[in-house]
Amino acid sequence: MENIARDNLINGAVIPALVQEVTVPAGTWKRGTVLGKYSGAYNLMGETNYDVSTVDCIIAEDITLAAEGKAQAFFTGQFSKGELTVKDGFDVDTLADPARKLNIFIK
Repeated sequence: MENIARDNLINGAVIPALVQEVTVPAGTWKRGTVLGKYSGAYNLMGETNYDVSTVDCIIAEDITLAAEGKAQAFFTGQFSKGELTVKDGFDVDTLADPARKLNIFIK
């Protein structure tokens, strides 16, 4: 995690941040984007079929992919809800309880 930028996304250091690679669809992915996992695939939280029960991780760094590819993602940690990105119209507050079960804490 030493190469990952520091900003307001991380909201505490009590829960260590576990970072792993995930495969995401082509596109621009912003640090703090919440991903759901549905049928083995990752996508933006709030997309079709990606509801609170699919919350899985948070993109760790800005990345643009021309085709499906790998991105670094946080699988644990404490995060500022105001810094998280989900699909427009999706309520980040609804993620707090299901994410907590994964050791992802949203404040």
